[in-house]
Amino acid sequence: MTKVLFPDFYKRVRGEVENSLKTASRTCALTTDGWTSTKSNPPKNFETVTCHYISSEWQINTVVLETRTTDSESHTAETLRDHLQHVIEGWRISPVGITTDNASNISKAIKLLQNLDEDQEAVQYETFLPDDPELSADISPSDDDARTDSGEIKIDDSLLSTFLPVVHIRCFAHTLNLAAQAALKLRSVSLNNMRIIVKYFCKSTLAGEF
Repeated sequence: MTKVLFPDFYKRVRGEVENSLKTASRTCALTTDGWTSTKSNPPKNFETVTCHYISSEWQINTVVLETRTTDSESHTAETLRDHLQHVIEGWRISPVGITTDNASNISKAIKLLQNLDEDQEAVQYETFLPDDPELSADISPSDDDARTDSGEIKIDDSLLSTFLPVVHIRCFAHTLNLAAQAALKLRSVSLNNMRIIVKYFCKSTLAGEF
């Protein structure tokens, strides 16, 4: 079973995912995180990369591209960068963003993926549109086929991987958790005040929108 059925099943499902990803290979986003399985003895460490994209039928899809054990390797930024690069190249995608926690090794890995030096800030949250002299040089403003009816420059999706760097998005839940833990260490912050804040956001429909 493990030598025939599982490999055949994997090939079939992978083919289906690859076909679905063809229309979103340059507009998908990734999330990645490490986790520990406590069911095994001894516990094993894993790393998972998940892809999120909108299909040609406008359905939001989420698929796990890879989960692998990381017990036998160091969790350095270079190793994490290589893993992400392996997944991106193996699935032939150009993600516009990668969401991670705030760990220093994964933050550095994203910088390495963006070909940035350690003292440079990783690209975060910005929207990249064709106000770039290099892009303008490749698209003639007088070319009607290169502009929409409103005069905006069209972007060929083949250029997205060049002009849309991978955006590093730090997980909001993880950031909020770190902020809450830091706040609990402050003498001026009481649990009672925090309960009042939580109660406000739970009961206020206006606050709940945020």
